[in-house]
Amino acid sequence: MGSFENYTKKFIDEFAPANGSGTQILVSNFQVGNELWDYPVKADYHSLLLGARSAFINKYGEKSAGGWKMKLVAGAFQAYRDNNCNSILRDFSNCGGALERHDFIGDYLEVADCDFLKDLDAVDCHPYSFKPGTTQWTYPEDPNSEGWQIRNLAAWLDANKNSANGVLNTTQLWSSEYGYDSNPETGVGRRPTRPTFCGDY
Repeated sequence: MGSFENYTKKFIDEFAPANGSGTQILVSNFQVGNELWDYPVKADYHSLLLGARSAFINKYGEKSAGGWKMKLVAGAFQAYRDNNCNSILRDFSNCGGALERHDFIGDYLEVADCDFLKDLDAVDCHPYSFKPGTTQWTYPEDPNSEGWQIRNLAAWLDANKNSANGVLNTTQLWSSEYGYDSNPETGVGRRPTRPTFCGDY
């Protein structure tokens, strides 16, 4: 937690200083982590989140004072499946190569410090339209498309907002990546063959 707090403080000083304005603010969002199955123990990710918030408070003051120059965002969740991998640890190989992932939002935001959840600006999602348990793409309207995970996240956020104590009350749901034709052969949003232009430069 301490080392990530120090990292975040340095990041703030370089890219969004507390006394900065205009061209001095180079970054507007600070996302903690990305596609979170790369964090083997969820407590490690909690430490990153809480370290980042401590740095924000140290540099900008309490969020309620309105001085935060960047938004604090939790990493890209893919919440279509709820923690159904058989292995004990989350790992970069997605449970030994399986597509059943430990990446459910309820694990990764289960922090002890509720003040963090009051200050969290957004939860990010990467809703690719895969067929369940595969890397085969499907049309986004397919009722089995993993693209529907964004609906699951929206439902989770709505169910856990608390206007009485402020937990997740102003937290938004973002999608910083989206794809409906992503697969290992053709990539994301790209035709499998190169288009031919006049003269084929």
